[in-house]
Amino acid sequence: MNQITRVSLVCLISLLLVPASTSAASLKDKNHNQSYQTGSECGADSTCPQLPPLIQPNETGSSVALSWKGNGIPVLEAGPGGSWDESGVIAPEVHLSGNAYIMWYTGISESTYQIGFATSNDGFTWKKNPGNPVLAVGEPGSWDELKVWAPTVIHRSSIWEMWYVGYSEVNGSQIGYATSQDGVNWVKYWGNPVFSPSFFDEWETSGLISPHVLFENGLYHMWYSNDPQGYIGYAASSDGIHWERYPENPIIEPSGGDDENCSYVNYVSPAIIHLDEYHMWYQAGQNCRGGVGGYWIVHSTSPDRVTWSDPEWVFGMGEDSTNAHYPTVISRHNGLFNQMWYVYCCKIYYAEEDLLNIKIFLPLTMQ
Repeated sequence: MNQITRVSLVCLISLLLVPASTSAASLKDKNHNQSYQTGSECGADSTCPQLPPLIQPNETGSSVALSWKGNGIPVLEAGPGGSWDESGVIAPEVHLSGNAYIMWYTGISESTYQIGFATSNDGFTWKKNPGNPVLAVGEPGSWDELKVWAPTVIHRSSIWEMWYVGYSEVNGSQIGYATSQDGVNWVKYWGNPVFSPSFFDEWETSGLISPHVLFENGLYHMWYSNDPQGYIGYAASSDGIHWERYPENPIIEPSGGDDENCSYVNYVSPAIIHLDEYHMWYQAGQNCRGGVGGYWIVHSTSPDRVTWSDPEWVFGMGEDSTNAHYPTVISRHNGLFNQMWYVYCCKIYYAEEDLLNIKIFLPLTMQ
């Protein structure tokens, strides 16, 4: 991209966006260093409740009624011993393609992360692609030699486009790009990575994770997180490869506090849908809640992609409402029927918000 085009794109971003005077949550401690993205709880030795309730805590710590409902039964789990996803599955990306659901997800085997593909007729019963993984780690010495994970996918002009996180010990976490004719056979972009930490933005230097991309008004729009502090930033691109950051990044920052009073919250893994306004579901993480840490799904809205409302709790799982994360959302009927797939204990679960009382999508076991 030439300099004139880059300058023009920066100007376009500035015109499209209303700068946020303050982010959704103010930063109190930039040095907090707890990662909520490692999948370290995965593996054969991990233990989790079989049917954790889907709940939301109120100010007194008790649960309140939810508009979201789930049955506590995983819809996608780890593969058998010796398989590429034997240690767990995380970070789903679900689309509705015709009358079927399709999912890209991250499979874990020991310390290796790779991306697989699955299909479903109902969103609950999934069939893994026998040729998985569909996006594998790179060659030794490459920027993504150890992990490829957390995909975000769009379908545009008969081409599937994917942005994903690649990791190596030398280069850390960066974002790459791949394309496919069928959503299964992918070709990595020769110039990867396409989005790397900026040395001019201190909050990015620890690594970039969890991209989410939309295409609107002739531009690609990406929201992304950093690892491990839990900021969320925004960038735009005319081609999906060359990106310009929003000058007021980060647009969402960790909420302040300290570990002693258990009030520090990180925000990562955004999933965005544009309805009447922009809706973001994302995970909030707190490493000291109950002494064991946890993740919860929260929700914010924005009129302009960068100015976000304060997060509202959606739900958590388990008796202490912890460890629900990595949301991906499909919205129908102008936001009155929403479907979510999310992760608990390295398994993928399903929940739905049925404000129309449709019920026809509910499995018989749904609470």
